[in-house]
Amino acid sequence: MSRAPEMVVDADGSAAVLLIAPVSAARSGFAEKAVTAMRLFLPIRSAALIFVAALAAPAPLIAQPLPAVTVAVAALTEISQTAVFTGRAVAQQKVDIRARVSGFVEERGFIEGGPVDAGAVLFRIEDGAYRASVAEIEASIAAAEAQQRLAEIERDRQATLVARQAAAQAVLDVAEADLARSQAEVRRLQAQRDRAALDLSYTEITAPFAGVVGLSSVDVGALVSPESGPLLTLVRTDPMTVEFPVPERTLLEFQARVAAGEADPGGAVTLTLADGSVYPERGDIDFAGVEVARGTDTITIRAVFSNPDGRLTDGALVRVTFRSDTPQSLLTVPRQAVQRDLQADVRRSGAPADADDAGAAHRAGGIRRHRHPGRSGRRLRAAARSRGRLARRGELRHQRTGRRPAERDDRPL
Repeated sequence: MSRAPEMVVDADGSAAVLLIAPVSAARSGFAEKAVTAMRLFLPIRSAALIFVAALAAPAPLIAQPLPAVTVAVAALTEISQTAVFTGRAVAQQKVDIRARVSGFVEERGFIEGGPVDAGAVLFRIEDGAYRASVAEIEASIAAAEAQQRLAEIERDRQATLVARQAAAQAVLDVAEADLARSQAEVRRLQAQRDRAALDLSYTEITAPFAGVVGLSSVDVGALVSPESGPLLTLVRTDPMTVEFPVPERTLLEFQARVAAGEADPGGAVTLTLADGSVYPERGDIDFAGVEVARGTDTITIRAVFSNPDGRLTDGALVRVTFRSDTPQSLLTVPRQAVQRDLQADVRRSGAPADADDAGAAHRAGGIRRHRHPGRSGRRLRAAARSRGRLARRGELRHQRTGRRPAERDDRPL
């Protein structure tokens, strides 16, 4: 039998509830002896009731001042359309200077990293053997010319005798053949002399154009030959070109706006150097690529810049800004009025969300918001700490009971 709880009221107004535990009929004898009563005192006083009522009453509303609002007027502003690309400076002329004949270097006529004029002697190779070769061939030419004159005299004599019918025609034919042979020998020797003179001229290595020389790989006294490789590099720095890739879509859209009269085909090209400074000279576009790069879908555009001070260096990375010459009136707002949400990275995704990522993916729009990159790492570390605590508890239980806890897979989640 079970009994309902009874309430007892004390003289001071305190109330208590007496809870009697239910006891089955089979154990009524034992229950009569072991009945336990627990009195839960819930003091209820008039003052306490008044205090609770005061707390529960609604507080009077206090008028809060309205927040200050800054108002900016949108206005029409003359703005030139701009496009920014990344490019590299490329020298118009850049050549490797090589030796065309063999010999020892006798002189260097430049300072590494300094400017040189067109035709300036860069290297001088010993030329004694080449001068001797030219002199030898010139002597052979003189002997061949003497033999040619003798052959001419003999041919004329035989022609006279044949005219008088004092000599056979065969003798005249031989004389004419000897004359042709001597003339050919003279021409062969003259060609050899020209080649020897050309080799002699190669002993002076000159600059093909004005520019700046780089580091040299040889010094005075070094043996050089055509197989020695580049001796130095000569670069023309003024003017300098800048090549930059433009996406094909951007170029097509610009061409469409030009055809519709919405954009100006002309414009100014400016550069921003690696230190953030603006290059003072303006450039002109002189070349547009005729093919699209397959890997990047871009077209190479080239602009020419004057470089009198040599600030632009071959291979330098620059930022190219193309600005239209004709500004347009556009409605503008202050930059402070533009807000960007940087809490989540939103991207368009055509594939459906995974089952594990169902709570973070919006299937209807195909937009997936990536969780914070550090949350997954924190979850893994929390799971590892939890496994460690469970393992320590199991070891303590083993020490108390003597039973070994069951093996558990502690591989990372």
